[in-house]
Order: sequence, then C-alpha cells, then structure tokens
Amino acid sequence: LDCGGCGRSDCHELAGEIVAGKADVSECTALSSQGIEISVNGRTVPLNPFVSNLLHNTLKGMLSSLKGCGAGKVEIRMDTSDRSEPEDSNG
Repeated sequence: LDCGGCGRSDCHELAGEIVAGKADVSECTALSSQGIEISVNGRTVPLNPFVSNLLHNTLKGMLSSLKGCGAGKVEIRMDTSDRSEPEDSNG
C-alpha cells in the first residue's frame, strides 16, 4: 500500500523494522482497526487510512438516514458474484 500512515517511506521499511525488532506490527495503520474491515472470501483486504475513513464515514452517513439504525456495530454482507441478466417477461 505504501500509504505512509506509519510515518515510514514505504511498507518495506516498516517490515524491515518489525523483523529487526525495532517496530511492532501494530504500527501499520492499514492493518490496525479503524472502525471498518473488509474481507473477501475470508481474506482481509488492507485499507489505507484515507480509504478506511472514506468508507466508514460514507456508510455511517447512509445508515444514519435509515429508520431504526442507531449507534453500534454494523455488519454488511454483499455478494459480488456475477449475476445473470434478468429474464425478459415477454418471452
């Protein structure tokens, strides 16, 4: 990702420091919990801070306008599999 959220120039630099025992994996802002997590087929998708904040705030804004959606943990599941075209009702 090389987002720079940890203060390093790239992910390789932070990884080297982690291996050398000079840094901890929790310093990676893309892997740390920022209120939103996306997984596809059970595999977590790393998000840089900008994308994480964008998704979090966008979804929070949309959900706040729905009746009965108060504060708390939200779980959204979405199937992105290709879907066949809807059948024509004329034949």
